Amino acid sequence: MEQFVSAVLAIVVAGGAAAAAVVWLLREWISDRLKSSIEDEYARKLEDFKHRLEVDFEDEVRRRALYEGLTCSLEQVFSDDPALDTKALSLSMNRLFGLLALYAPDDVYASVRNALADGAVYGESAMPVVYLALRKSLLGARTKLELEDLVAHQKWQPVPRSESSASS
Repeated sequence: MEQFVSAVLAIVVAGGAAAAAVVWLLREWISDRLKSSIEDEYARKLEDFKHRLEVDFEDEVRRRALYEGLTCSLEQVFSDDPALDTKALSLSMNRLFGLLALYAPDDVYASVRNALADGAVYGESAMPVVYLALRKSLLGARTKLELEDLVAHQKWQPVPRSESSASS
């Protein structure tokens, strides 16, 4: 009987040890799977975030280049250059309106269209309206400037050099 009890006891101890080993292995396996799943999810979210940042940066670069092009074209429109080629200028402005339609926010496109194409603002007075719309698009709520704060289109003249500064 003693052999029977020790055999049963050995079986119970061995079964308990085996069960503990299985539970430990299952716990490790589940823990590894859970860690791997969390790492994969964070890696995916990080890649999505990096991609969105890259796209936003490219959009910002494209928008700034577009706005700079529009600014240069506006300066050409209001220049006194007698050699100004109307066909080339029209092509340039139409190209810029196309790019604005593709990339600029709605409020910027509407402001530029209203100021230039629809004739709501005439001549050189259109430039500050356009510049303010571009500025608000780029800086958002960070800009506190209003239309009256912007410098109107100026005809600049070189400052004549005085005799004393010319000789030095």
